Amino acid sequence: MAEGSVEDHLTEFIAASLTLSHSFRDGFAEILLANCPFAPITAVETQVNYPHGCCPDMRLTLSDGRVILCENKIEAVETPGKDPTRGQLERYLELPVDGVAYIRGSWKPPAPKVLDHLKYIKPVNREHFLWRDFYTLLQGDVFLEWLRQGFEGMGYTPPLSSIGDLSDPNRDKKLANQKEFAKLWLLTRSNLKQMGWRTQTGSRIELYLYNDSSNMSQQIFISPYLAERFLVRVTPRPGRLRDVFDALKPVSTSMSVQPTVEVHRIMRKNGLTEVVDIQTSLFNVLRSASTAEEMEQALWSFVSAFLKKIE
Repeated sequence: MAEGSVEDHLTEFIAASLTLSHSFRDGFAEILLANCPFAPITAVETQVNYPHGCCPDMRLTLSDGRVILCENKIEAVETPGKDPTRGQLERYLELPVDGVAYIRGSWKPPAPKVLDHLKYIKPVNREHFLWRDFYTLLQGDVFLEWLRQGFEGMGYTPPLSSIGDLSDPNRDKKLANQKEFAKLWLLTRSNLKQMGWRTQTGSRIELYLYNDSSNMSQQIFISPYLAERFLVRVTPRPGRLRDVFDALKPVSTSMSVQPTVEVHRIMRKNGLTEVVDIQTSLFNVLRSASTAEEMEQALWSFVSAFLKKIE
């Protein structure tokens, strides 16, 4: 599914939750308006057309008459307009509304001219909202619990307290958290060595795996860097793409978290390369673990379930 369509689906689900749940609607407004005068949300609309091709994802009308626009993203950057000198958020801030908020899956601040605008709405200590900011509101009825499961699958959950945010905007915090997480790979690396795999680290918490005796894979890359994308990427040997996919797909369907297994084409130095990507969230991988030993075992259990099929 294209990322744009996923964003549209997410927007519609959030809008439905705001419409159906009084508690979610009030909680959403309290988080969104923490730096502004509070007023309850009385109306929710999606994909409202404005002049000059502007079509914000959500329009919220408050009880005091204020109108707030929300632009919702997963990983995509702002959608370009006809004028390349003005970004999407900048154009929205020029509309006859009272505020514009930006919600993303991961941290990526907009341009300074947006951040400094009087109508731009942001959290107290960050340049824009993250979907995980609203995670704790997803409880109380069947629909919200279902959406909560979706947030967990996509990694839109608060950082695990024992790990912290591996992509924290604060560089020192990010490096400290990554340094601690890297220790959790010890069991995996030790077991892989016994199985004949060589491991190399990348960016502290990422692993590159090689096994000269494997007739199915050239390289395996594992990255927990983004909370919403725990990635295992397998580069097959020539002619073995289908074999790798067919070996890994049943593993996914047998797991309770059911990570996605998909073939993607990525650009590398030698051109486009087809890979098999296994994706879930770090929350899903570690959700039942609380101690360091349990986290080490959870990481190994997840990775080994797939590697044993292509060693």
